[in-house]
Formats: sequence, C-alpha cells, structure tokens
Amino acid sequence: DGSPRRICTKNSLPELFNVPGILIYDIESDPDEGEDFLHGFLCIHSKNDCKWDIQGAKYHPILITQKENEKVSWRRLQKKFNSYKNWPILHYGETELLVIKRLAKKQGLEEKEINQLLARFIDIHARLRESWKLPINSYSLKKVANWIGFQWTQNRVNGAKALLWWRQWKRKPKEDKSKKNHLDWIFIYNSDDCMATFKVANWLIDQKNFNGKAN
Repeated sequence: DGSPRRICTKNSLPELFNVPGILIYDIESDPDEGEDFLHGFLCIHSKNDCKWDIQGAKYHPILITQKENEKVSWRRLQKKFNSYKNWPILHYGETELLVIKRLAKKQGLEEKEINQLLARFIDIHARLRESWKLPINSYSLKKVANWIGFQWTQNRVNGAKALLWWRQWKRKPKEDKSKKNHLDWIFIYNSDDCMATFKVANWLIDQKNFNGKAN
C-alpha cells in the first residue's frame, strides 16, 4: 500500500538518548587500488531528548593519500575519535567498522581498546532493516534517503562519480588550477552522504510514536 511497516517494536536507536552529540562517518574508497582515500565526519551536537543542532553541524574531511604512512593516517583518525570520546559513531553499512577494525589491529591496539572503540559504531542500515519494511526496492542509502525527502546537492552524483573525480585529481599536475575543484566536489558529495545517514537515523528516532503494528 506504499506505507512503511514496523517489524520490531523496540527503540531502534536507544544509544542516541542523553549523549553530548553524534559523529556521522562515511568513507570514500578506490577498490581497485585498495585505497580508502577519504574519511568524512559530520559532527552534530545534541540539544536535548534527541534534538540536534543541525545549523551548527561541522563537516571534517580527512584525506588519505598513498604517500602518507599508514601509522600517520591512523593517528589522524584516532585523534578524531578521541576528540569526541563519548559520542556514538553512526555509519551506513559495515564498511566503516571493518576498515577501522582492520587499521586498529594493524597498528597493534589491544583487543580491549579496539572493542571499546567499535562499541561506539552504530550501523544505521542494519538498524533500519531490523525495524522496518519500506515501500522501496532497495535499502541503499540513496534510495532510503530520497524516500524520506533528502536530496543530494549535486545532480546525478554517486560513489562511482566521486571515485572518477579522485582519479582525475591524482592525475592532474599541481599547477592545474582545476585540480582543487575535484576535491571540492568529492567533499560536497561525502558531506551529503553523511547528512543523508543522519536524516535516516533521525527518521528512525521520529518513528518512536508510530501507531502501526509490528508485523
């Protein structure tokens, strides 16, 4: 009938109540090169009772180049996580959690420290699938976010287009004035992905008083 249907009556995101804020985390990758070249973070402070300071949200991209030592890359990411120590980390799909788990193990973190970090990660895609049936043919971030009314800033852009921009950026010489544009486009796309993830999470929170019956 075109309406969403709740399949689980429990609160989808109990971890987001009474927290100082949330980190939305999204990675852009080049699978052919085995390269996670951009780690994007959207930092959103909490007002109260799961109300968020969207106007004050800050986007922080961490660009990782092949020239950079992996240990240095990890320190930059760890600094970000530690700067928001008590904040849940929201992501869409398992990529971000798996990448951080792999990096942490390679850098020799103790199992307890790794588990403490990963316990902060919340997969919005998994929570959505556990709780709702939606009247759409895919649970990809774009399909779900578009269904709830979110629009990306750039037209007809996706992960493949962002990867193309990244490869073009790497090929262009430093003196090429258009080189910076490609990074800017990638940052805009990644920032939108982060905001889309937040919008889906916020939709889940808003359904706490939904009157529909569990299936």
